[in-house]
Amino acid sequence: MTPIAELKKRFLSDPTPVRLGAVASDLLRLGKLNRLPAENRSSYEDVLKETKLFTEWTASDLSFEQQLKILRLQRTLARRFSKAEATQWSNKILNLSGLSARPTGKSLS
Repeated sequence: MTPIAELKKRFLSDPTPVRLGAVASDLLRLGKLNRLPAENRSSYEDVLKETKLFTEWTASDLSFEQQLKILRLQRTLARRFSKAEATQWSNKILNLSGLSARPTGKSLS
């Protein structure tokens, strides 16, 4: 089994809300990695690829309205976006998942 096939199998073994939580987490990571110097962008590209795959694999399990949100996210992922945009998308996807963010007293900014 290829590494991508193994990742897909492991990812799809989780319930949809947990998968969406993983997407939300990846979006926050992308926002932070986006500020790295060009020579350190490989981490950004790896997380970006993973996020694209996760959204693709999850979309078919969502309602039509949720699929539209994921489609808008996928279009946004086609370009590099700011930390603020990444945080906004992460919050949208987390809300979509039905999982609630637990206040930790720490700011995401």
